[in-house]
Amino acid sequence: MILGAINYIYYRFYLAGRLIGDQSIPKNKAISLFMVFQMMNVLCILFVLTSFEIRLGELTPIHALIFFILLAAINFAYFFKTHQKIERKYKDENHYAKRKGYIILIIYLLVSVVALIVSLPKG
Repeated sequence: MILGAINYIYYRFYLAGRLIGDQSIPKNKAISLFMVFQMMNVLCILFVLTSFEIRLGELTPIHALIFFILLAAINFAYFFKTHQKIERKYKDENHYAKRKGYIILIIYLLVSVVALIVSLPKG
């Protein structure tokens, strides 16, 4: 179920990437945008844990950099491997399903941004 949601969000980013700017790299734009929001979600979780004084050990900037590089590598490998399968699954959606998909995407984006802002450490 979670993987299906990830694939769907990626596909929506891919369609948006086809509409914006250079048409030759929508897959790269979709993966990059997906990773930006995924990293925002991870930061939000870390900020919330910190606000409850839950420590995950000594996290340094180098730990964060390594984590985000690994996450980026996993995302690129996964989406490059499964892109055609994801596109085949969703490309024949009817108009209602497409509209619903964009609404879901907009809600996800808004919730991600608001959650990050709300969870930012105070002071």
